Amino acid sequence: MMMRWENVLWKLGNTSAAHAAITEAVNHRASVFQTSHILEAEIMGSARKYMDMRHPDPRNLDGIRFINSDLQIRGAWKKLRVASTSTALLTPRIGPSIAVYNGKFKGYTRIIYLSSGCLYVFGGEHSDTSVLVDGWVLNLRDFDGWRPVAGPPPRTPPIYHQPLIVHEGKGYLFQGQNTVRVFDFDSERWNEVTTQLRNGDPWRKLIPKNYLIAFAAHLYNDKIYVFGGREEWGEYGRNVMMSLDIKTLLWDVWSGTPGIKGDVTIAGPRAYACSWIEGDKFYVTLGSAKRKDRGPAADYTYLDIWSFDLVAHKWTEEKFSGNGPSFRTQSAYTFNAAWNKALIFGGTHRAPVSIYDILHYSFFVGYNAKILGSQPEINATVLGIYLADTFAWCSQNKRWLHVITKGFPTYRSCAEMFTDSSAGRTYLFGGCKFSSPKPDPILSELIRIVFG
Repeated sequence: MMMRWENVLWKLGNTSAAHAAITEAVNHRASVFQTSHILEAEIMGSARKYMDMRHPDPRNLDGIRFINSDLQIRGAWKKLRVASTSTALLTPRIGPSIAVYNGKFKGYTRIIYLSSGCLYVFGGEHSDTSVLVDGWVLNLRDFDGWRPVAGPPPRTPPIYHQPLIVHEGKGYLFQGQNTVRVFDFDSERWNEVTTQLRNGDPWRKLIPKNYLIAFAAHLYNDKIYVFGGREEWGEYGRNVMMSLDIKTLLWDVWSGTPGIKGDVTIAGPRAYACSWIEGDKFYVTLGSAKRKDRGPAADYTYLDIWSFDLVAHKWTEEKFSGNGPSFRTQSAYTFNAAWNKALIFGGTHRAPVSIYDILHYSFFVGYNAKILGSQPEINATVLGIYLADTFAWCSQNKRWLHVITKGFPTYRSCAEMFTDSSAGRTYLFGGCKFSSPKPDPILSELIRIVFG
């Protein structure tokens, strides 16, 4: 079955999903037969072609064609030129807290009111300087250069994949503490507010380590809804859905538990999930759960889609079809209301064809050279695959579409995708790729996607 899926997906140009299908086929053969004869099976011949392939692969662009409007949609990426200034240089980074604000904007010489929004970027990490504590803003109408603004207040924990939620002229930065940092977009100054659990429990009962990263967060009816994330790098992940009432500064917990407990009725524990709100539903898909005993290349990556009803406060695992992404984590994502679609770009997933697992089976050790052609290929599988494909989710028919583009941004994970709702435009910013065990941040480029 998976071999047939691999063939169909290959013809549609969705090579990352085809790669995932052949991986599942190899895993099935290995678990059923547990014998070195798998190396001689026809399936390994099909799997071998993916070992040095990227997704999408520049050598195969002619094979990625628009052939089915039910499974594909046309799109185009355009790298934008941001004016440089002699006084402001933005450090490349991953994991910043970002937000688009539509209101008055302080330019270098005057205050203007924008028909387009402005992008605010705070903190994050750089491979050389580590934790960043600065702040920047960019006018998305004129792209006339990055302007520095006040960074987070002193004693703020490191900012890493913690969304900045915009509400009534302010940006709310939740970092897993009961103290929430608040940025005023008009004065461009920070302050803090103290929150508490509505039921009166101590805060550390909910988040014992008092710090949370890589969670999903969105605004709905004066409330900030937060799902998942990790309290530290090595943690498995969380499945807690909770919300902060901005008016009362009280938290409610709707589902999940701080500890790891199996529950098939709600979305599984994960970090780096893709998420968005459409209508009265909070959608969650992809992401990963950490597996300490297997190493970083063996994190469990998700492919499911869940929706949380923000009125009934209940989870539903969605049935879906179409031509969608492969298992992955650390993808960029956004929802564009003008297009009525959620968009996902890139990310990473662990070793292809489960070579990382295969190398740990004793009966495969003597056959590594037959599977992998070179040491660089082995190294690539341990570090994982970095992706540059784009997908759109349509909630009306619960279907994935593969976005067919002639060119595409650099392969990356941990990028930020955002939508300027005032102009209906979607952008991609930053991210990184591992060419060694240390991340190499991408230059702070800004790229826009259009459909048509």
